[in-house]
Amino acid sequence: MIFFLIAYISLPAERIQILYNSNYYPLEFTNDQGKADGFVIDLLYSLSREAAFEVSFIPSNWKQRERDLYRGENLFATGFKSAPRDISIITSKTLFSLPFSLLSVKELTFIDPNDLQGKIPLLSSGDSSEEPLFHYLMGPEKIIRTKSWTDAVKALDSGYGDFTIISELHKNLLDDSHGNSLFDSQNFSLALPYVLYTTKWDREKLEKLNNGLSIIRASGEYERIVEKWFAEAVPFGVSSSRGQKTLLFLIPVAILWVILLIIQIKRKVSL
Repeated sequence: MIFFLIAYISLPAERIQILYNSNYYPLEFTNDQGKADGFVIDLLYSLSREAAFEVSFIPSNWKQRERDLYRGENLFATGFKSAPRDISIITSKTLFSLPFSLLSVKELTFIDPNDLQGKIPLLSSGDSSEEPLFHYLMGPEKIIRTKSWTDAVKALDSGYGDFTIISELHKNLLDDSHGNSLFDSQNFSLALPYVLYTTKWDREKLEKLNNGLSIIRASGEYERIVEKWFAEAVPFGVSSSRGQKTLLFLIPVAILWVILLIIQIKRKVSL
């Protein structure tokens, strides 16, 4: 019995490989040491640990993620959820959601998605996060592609194209040099869920990673990773566990305060 227990413990952990976007700071990127880094990378390390996987990361981009998923077994890819073109591609539970906003030149005013008909969007060629939004809005036939989302904003500021869609997180990273010429459409707000992609034959591994998500949320580790990368400004559409705990704490406190107030009022009336 002891022999089998020792043999089981000494078994090497199952390996998985995750394709990540090497140029999507601060969510996922390649750092100066040439290693995968960012909020999503830390999150996936935690999920892999809970699932007893040994994880490694392969630099890639979301434009080719579906093609790259078939390069070998045990491959996963990160990215915003959109309709997969292949029926064998499946997605995990939502890791988090990011809100997106629309940036345009000040001369243009967008009140309704129909206002975007005939307008030319700017889209990063290596970053397909905005693409589902463009097609959701209008399915544009003509798109100006740039090297990165920062280049898309610079090109818009220089007079190329009519608008771009950018996450609120990355919009906050922009400097103030574009403030006088670009317009942020406040009434435009869409959120995209961020997920893991894999092929159908890795569904079991994906479920193990999903189970780890609820564990690290309950333990507070998810929140610590958020605070590491974003301090107190949580840019995600999914509520943090701290906010939920605070709400649960405030409800009984409010009820107790009302009871004490009623008792105080009754005392005054009796006097």
